[in-house]
Amino acid sequence: MGFFDTLSGTINSAAESGLDNWMRNYKQKLKNASDSQVQAKWDEVSNNYSIDERIKEATKNEMRRRGLL
Repeated sequence: MGFFDTLSGTINSAAESGLDNWMRNYKQKLKNASDSQVQAKWDEVSNNYSIDERIKEATKNEMRRRGLL
């Protein structure tokens, strides 16, 4: 049982690390995008209930930073 608990913890940790890296890259792409690209992404994610809230929040924050929202 201890082996599987350790394995599960390791897999979960790797998954979280991967998501953190993905979110960091997503935020960087938003930062480098034009206003119209950020607006288009916001239009795409804002009312899509299947999109992760972290993606919506990052996009919303970039919209606010640029004064678009």
